[in-house]
Amino acid sequence: MDPTNPIGISKSRHEGRLAGRGCVGEKHITPERDAYGQAHFLELQHTTEVEPYIEEHMEMLRQQNPHRGEAWLAWAHMSGLNIWFKDRLASSTSCTDERLRKLAKGPFFTVTTYRGYNINGYTFYTIDQDKKSVYWNSVVHVYAFDSKMQKIMYYGQIEEIWELSYLGFKVPVFGVDGIREDRVS
Repeated sequence: MDPTNPIGISKSRHEGRLAGRGCVGEKHITPERDAYGQAHFLELQHTTEVEPYIEEHMEMLRQQNPHRGEAWLAWAHMSGLNIWFKDRLASSTSCTDERLRKLAKGPFFTVTTYRGYNINGYTFYTIDQDKKSVYWNSVVHVYAFDSKMQKIMYYGQIEEIWELSYLGFKVPVFGVDGIREDRVS
């Protein structure tokens, strides 16, 4: 018996694919400008290295608009961060992180979409792909804490899976339908 491949123990189909890659229904699209901007914004919001720049952008908006409310500031942040971040890093001599500079330039405008995506040892499907399968993997959830430190579960179904291509790396973005919340005791 081969000790590297014991009988009865099958290899995971995810082995070697923890970084993530599309697995079903690859298609290339040119998204609408707003959807493209929103996907790039989401990537910036979820990148730890961008956090100090996000705080700087919000502080700048607050200083320039002292009489505006939080809702307006959130809208201005969402609609202006992408361009502000690109300009901020283009004029910066202190940022030496090449990945951050590539991220600031934004992804290529052509987006690859998938109906299935393997990431971190799991396969996620869109709602449409789930309709063709015995296994349902389109429902996702995440736990978060609100301002009163109460645990909330947000959940929904994956409608779209986009893979944004930046210069030298790719990032999956999952479009989730109808985010709902459920208070957890």
